[in-house]
Amino acid sequence: MEVRYVTDRHDTLCAKYRQEYRDNPDYLYCGVADMDLAPPDPVLEAMKRRLDHGVFGYTELPDGYEKLVSDWMRERYHCEVKQEWVLFSPRINMALNMAVDTFTEPGDSIIVNTPAYPALTGAVEKWGRNLKESPLILKNGRFTIDFDGLERLADQKTRAYILCNPHNPTGRVWTDEELSGVTAFCKRHNLLLLSDDIHGDFVWPGHVYKPLLTMYHNPEQEKVIVFNSLTKTLNIPGLIFSSVILPNPEMRRAMEETIDRWGLHNPNVFAADILKPAYRECGEWVDRMRAQVYENIKTAQEFINRELPWLDAYVPDGTYLMWIGYGRTGLSEEDMRRLLEEKGHLIPLMGTHFKEAGRGWFRLNMGTSGEQVNKILERLALCWT
Repeated sequence: MEVRYVTDRHDTLCAKYRQEYRDNPDYLYCGVADMDLAPPDPVLEAMKRRLDHGVFGYTELPDGYEKLVSDWMRERYHCEVKQEWVLFSPRINMALNMAVDTFTEPGDSIIVNTPAYPALTGAVEKWGRNLKESPLILKNGRFTIDFDGLERLADQKTRAYILCNPHNPTGRVWTDEELSGVTAFCKRHNLLLLSDDIHGDFVWPGHVYKPLLTMYHNPEQEKVIVFNSLTKTLNIPGLIFSSVILPNPEMRRAMEETIDRWGLHNPNVFAADILKPAYRECGEWVDRMRAQVYENIKTAQEFINRELPWLDAYVPDGTYLMWIGYGRTGLSEEDMRRLLEEKGHLIPLMGTHFKEAGRGWFRLNMGTSGEQVNKILERLALCWT
């Protein structure tokens, strides 16, 4: 099954094209995490059937939706998920906000590892909760969780911990030991553990994505929620569908009540049609696409190490994102942003977009064609000529 790249997305209201540069084709937009490729044929064919039918009314989830999610988790990650654990949400961001609304109160504290995808910290701050940042530690060239720091953060008002696995933006895939440490910490302090696993299908050789549920003997007795979706995997985030995996029956009932209050009853009409082919017919395409993206990451790492040794190309364990450090250049974030945009015509995401812990870094998206990656790297080198 062919992987088809579409790198020119002008005139499509593409969200990752900055408004002020949207009409200028000379800029390369390599920050926002969606890929420059068309989804696999089974997904497109299902959408075309709906389009040809010509009616776009209210829709329901297909029969067996929960089994589709359960089968994917078992077959690809050896994680047993009972079908009754699976709830539908249009987006993970919405589901995370619903969980914060449902299980915490204003004034409660929630821990998030930073740098962090802004939707994670936003789900804390927008609801009047107290964000407790736990900055990752860069040790021996590898970002790690500061478990000693976590203990200092936990107090009587701390109610939850939001994890991201694989981690965005650093690309860390947490090991069994690290996941065990997180689950033990949360149990010790009676914290709800929320895990955004949307990048779980992007893990590179030498690393293994372990769904958090595999760390528990009986997940139904635990305070844990895992969020995942194939929208990132198949590059269809505009179809907005995701899954909430919530084993604890009492918590699941509470979450269902919140979903009902929010009025999230119907999936996107196209999402309803593509769920079955997405989960059942696209595994081969996913594997082929991932192999190509991994080649992009290796190409970028080798180029930066060879041609731009004053930059630190942090190689991700997973995700299609590269976290690039520029601390040794002595440039401020504003100076680096200006250099990239004005001389290189590159639009990445700068580090403080992910909170202050990201200062000194920027994020590049490698989910594009090999040709486009080469253009990005050439532009990056041009910044220092």
